[in-house]
Amino acid sequence: MSSQCMLDSRIREAKEFRDCIHHYFSPGVHTDFADVQKLGLGFWTLTAWLPDNVETRSALHFRYAKEADALTFGWSLANRTIELFEKLASTIAPARDAGGAWVGDTAG
Repeated sequence: MSSQCMLDSRIREAKEFRDCIHHYFSPGVHTDFADVQKLGLGFWTLTAWLPDNVETRSALHFRYAKEADALTFGWSLANRTIELFEKLASTIAPARDAGGAWVGDTAG
């Protein structure tokens, strides 16, 4: 699968999560969406679960068996976006040699 296809897929997924959470999700009301744990030495961890079944559009029926974490998902989406932009930049921007000069530059 190409980077563009993977990014498109992640963007569609992000939109589904956003729509679901914005329209059908009220934190603290019939939800089990977050896990807070004390790690020790004053450190805590928070995991915000994303529902497996966003299509149900009901917080009462959301499942979290896949344990998809919102921060991990967002990080992955950001990385895919950066990868795509880097690939685009490398194909459209002129290349530079090790000394920083433009490849193909004849001015000297």
